[in-house]
Amino acid sequence: MSSVSLILKNQTVVLLGNVLNRSLDFLIIIILARKLGVDGFGQYSFLYVYYSFWAIVVEMGFSTILVREYARSEETYSLLLGRALLVSSGLCIIAIPLSFLGLWITDYPVDTIKLALPASLLVLASARFLSLRKIFSSIFQARYVMHIPIGIEIVERLFLVTLLLSFSTISVLAAILLLVGTSLAALLMESGISLKMSGAPSFQRTTLSMTPIMRASIQTFFTGAAFLVMFKGNVLFISMMISDSAVGIFHAASRVPEALGLISAALTAPLFPLLSKKYVENREGFWSTYGKGIRMMAAISMFFACLLMPIITDLVPLLMGEVYRDAGDIAVWLVGAQVLLMVMTLFNSTLFASNQVVLCLIVTSISAGMNLLLNWIFIPIYGLWGSVAATIISYGMYIPLGVLVPALRPYSFAVARSLIRPSISITLAMVFVSLVPMPFLLSPIVSGFLFIIVFVFSGGIRKSDLLLVKEAWPGFNIDSPITRIVLIPREYLDKITTSE
Repeated sequence: MSSVSLILKNQTVVLLGNVLNRSLDFLIIIILARKLGVDGFGQYSFLYVYYSFWAIVVEMGFSTILVREYARSEETYSLLLGRALLVSSGLCIIAIPLSFLGLWITDYPVDTIKLALPASLLVLASARFLSLRKIFSSIFQARYVMHIPIGIEIVERLFLVTLLLSFSTISVLAAILLLVGTSLAALLMESGISLKMSGAPSFQRTTLSMTPIMRASIQTFFTGAAFLVMFKGNVLFISMMISDSAVGIFHAASRVPEALGLISAALTAPLFPLLSKKYVENREGFWSTYGKGIRMMAAISMFFACLLMPIITDLVPLLMGEVYRDAGDIAVWLVGAQVLLMVMTLFNSTLFASNQVVLCLIVTSISAGMNLLLNWIFIPIYGLWGSVAATIISYGMYIPLGVLVPALRPYSFAVARSLIRPSISITLAMVFVSLVPMPFLLSPIVSGFLFIIVFVFSGGIRKSDLLLVKEAWPGFNIDSPITRIVLIPREYLDKITTSE
């Protein structure tokens, strides 16, 4: 198989596999929310988020660096893998007792600390966030065989769904044990296949310098940690300042918008390596690709937002139970926040692709710090709604930063231009749906259809956009009847502009 075909196959598997895995994760959350109740689900959610922070300390950014180094030299991979496993194992031995100490110092209940014992094993085996397991998975990404870990993750999630459904009632401890058990079994399978493909890790002493690699991994670690704080830090504040039930409400409210964001991210993931390539080969092509990529991601995110916003108030309690009615009201605002987050993801990824690693870290760190500060200020005054406000403001921090910091202005101006048509389209669609009464299931169809109509007829899709899609997804058919139809409005607008 040619390298192009291999990359295309890998991209397709990653896209479809991520969508399926995120869908299964969402199903697992629905089952847990119903079976554990608000308090139990809040306690489970807190421990899950709490150990996602410790897991990123254990992983330390090594998986990303290993993929890069394998592409440079396959011979040194086993040496680097051995070093990474040694460092991560040592960090794991330190992190797990420190995690208990953190709960004890902050006066968490004894029941929570007891549950933390099995939950701490997630830093080793979870595929849902960065963990030691990701280090073993690096070889699959480097060799473009992502169907192996994705297939294992699908089986893992299906097995967990089956186990959860087999119980009429379940405790928080049992839910954690089932999650940890299935994750550990998947870790054994992945690590076995990984070591068979790459060979045993080497622990012998060599002249290989780890300093550049450690420096790069630390930068990656801090960027990932800052993003995680911005994304999930509010859960820790809600748990400390309000209650576990409030964590359950907020986590339930955030899961549907997060599914929207993950689907959008999966669909646009091939743009990231394309941006790196354009930056090296052609700076003019880089800025053109960046603007189109922002518009594409915004359009996809806002289209899904149009589908969700008219019904999400009733959808959350319908899926998770009537006790989560308040979560539905919060979820409406978190859908809008998720659109900001998706654009910020591409904004930061573009900084990374253009070798602006320090700027990327600064933007993410300021957003994360603002999230923590605003949660600390707002939650005692406004409760859960204070955390919602902190989330929206912190997700949008890259907008004022892009204006204030000269080095960021070209990126932020490209974002502003690219958001005009998607923003107009979603505004008109949502205004129409809010003013015209219609059945529950009809409103998302109408709002989504209106968004597409306004976006297409305002010239939101150009032929150059489709050429970019073709470059990112080589299997895309640019000459299909549908693509010809969506280009008609833009071609008409171009003719009017030219004649004037």
